[in-house]
Amino acid sequence: MMDTAYIEAKKVKAKALFESGLNCCQAVFGAFAEDFGMDLDTALRLSASFGGGFGRLREVCGAVSGMLMVAGLKWGYSEVGNLDVKTAPYEGIVELLDALKAKGINTLCPSYPQPAWFYDLCTQQGMYVIDCAAIDAPEHRSDRKVGGTPSN
Repeated sequence: MMDTAYIEAKKVKAKALFESGLNCCQAVFGAFAEDFGMDLDTALRLSASFGGGFGRLREVCGAVSGMLMVAGLKWGYSEVGNLDVKTAPYEGIVELLDALKAKGINTLCPSYPQPAWFYDLCTQQGMYVIDCAAIDAPEHRSDRKVGGTPSN
């Protein structure tokens, strides 16, 4: 089990990065970059495309993408041809995603509302989706502060 102080420090760092105007993926991945010997600039560039559910397409949540990128640095592999090495990280990934689902945290970041078949499919696949207001993040990020407008 991870140290609570470590987790809290990462939360604070990720929140500060997000509030500075970075996207969700950049904030999460950036908070952990130095732990894996990666400079912040490289981490931010690498994770930039995943914000807003893959380039603001509202697919997989950017924060979840950042979490999975961190998991890749922790459990990932580079050995070609070894199926055991390739599949080993998937156990940890499934555990992380199951833990989110158990807490009722949405891993999808779609535009709302979706057609009924979308929710039916998500239910069949065991995905937890909560409808929310159709509020897109503004192009200008100065609203990411206490008292600001809802933003993604």
